[in-house]
Amino acid sequence: LGLAPRLVERLMDSIRRVADQLGVSVLIVEQDVGATLPICDRVYLLKTGSIVADMAASECPPARELWTYF
Repeated sequence: LGLAPRLVERLMDSIRRVADQLGVSVLIVEQDVGATLPICDRVYLLKTGSIVADMAASECPPARELWTYF
């Protein structure tokens, strides 16, 4: 809800660190691909509740190209 970019970056770093330390998976539902992609291993794109794409984060195209999935 409109977090400052610096706070978003710190939050994402914390999520990644905790997931790595505990060895757990974390599901993040977020529209801001740029903020979340750097800490992700996998990306799932949903359209009306169905998965329309499943890829490694390293294979994810730039956010501006994701509209092709919808």
